[in-house]
Amino acid sequence: MARTPDRKAGLLADVRALAEQHLAPHATAIDTEARYPAAALRALGAAGAFAAALPASQGGQGLDLAAQAAVIDAISAVCGCSGFLAWSQAAAVATVAFGDNPALRQTLLPELADGRLPAGNGLSNALRHLAGLETLRLSARRSGEGYLISGALPWISNIAPGHLLISAAALEEGGLLLFLARGDAGGLALEACPPLAGLNGSLTHTCRLAEVYVPAADVVAGPETSTALLLRLRGWLALSQTGLGLGIVDGCLHDIREAGLTQAELNRHLPEQEDTLAAALHSARERTRRLAAQFDDPAAYADVLRLRGRTAELALRAATAALLHAGSRGYLLRHPAQRRLREAGFFALVTPALKQLHKELAQLERGSRRAA
Repeated sequence: MARTPDRKAGLLADVRALAEQHLAPHATAIDTEARYPAAALRALGAAGAFAAALPASQGGQGLDLAAQAAVIDAISAVCGCSGFLAWSQAAAVATVAFGDNPALRQTLLPELADGRLPAGNGLSNALRHLAGLETLRLSARRSGEGYLISGALPWISNIAPGHLLISAAALEEGGLLLFLARGDAGGLALEACPPLAGLNGSLTHTCRLAEVYVPAADVVAGPETSTALLLRLRGWLALSQTGLGLGIVDGCLHDIREAGLTQAELNRHLPEQEDTLAAALHSARERTRRLAAQFDDPAAYADVLRLRGRTAELALRAATAALLHAGSRGYLLRHPAQRRLREAGFFALVTPALKQLHKELAQLERGSRRAA
């Protein structure tokens, strides 16, 4: 077997080539015309893009979280919407891989890992609940050997009939239940969201569940272990999602260089330049790589949140700079700089949103002072 650096380099080379082939020509249509990149996602899944951190024994690439973040980074540099969908799929892979159900790892994980079974990540509400920011939107009660799930989840991406929803519900008798539900399950209605400013190809819906039956076989984790699983997953999800912001910044740097081919003399007077942004991007990538080895260490969680927040702020800076470097052309709806602005805005708002990150960090700091 090749050494890990070689395998990581090979995976990233494959992902970049596929992104340029399947995504670059369609990035604007994916963003503004609601074109779901199904063929591109299948090709990326077959190349191992969603399972970089999954052990080879389970059908993955046998690498690590740093490699998974780098894959999402590479996709997002070409198309932020597709990078987010790749993150959603990788999040589903990690949730099942970390879960308590060995049968799911045996039967379902291979289909998730190679993208044959697309999945929507519906854990945002549970993670905000864990942070004390909101109540759980779904409830579960026992029914025979399984559970009946009811409630509504807004803004779930990569969800459609034939796809999989992964989410969490509050059990009637107490505790949490992490579960899977099929997008065409009885009692599950998918409602289209109002038109989005961007990322319209993300298949984003409100999921309304009216006593959706979830058999015991589709329970990822029960009340005894769900909270511990979420505590382990939250760092993994935040760090892998940081790859989305890093890729957006990389794409902005590409747009700045393109603008410099014809506007270099004027653009050099702008306050935000490529070299400063590139240095900040390099630093954030290195920080992501180092923290990836500590994703489930509670002592490192505050650093994970800080990195995720700073990356969102960097993406907003870089997108604004790309717009200004592009000049008046950058105000055309189909110009890449407009898409980067929408992608950066999305990254600052998606869970964990910037305001959530600041609140969680304030809570952690208050807790540290009390403990001292």
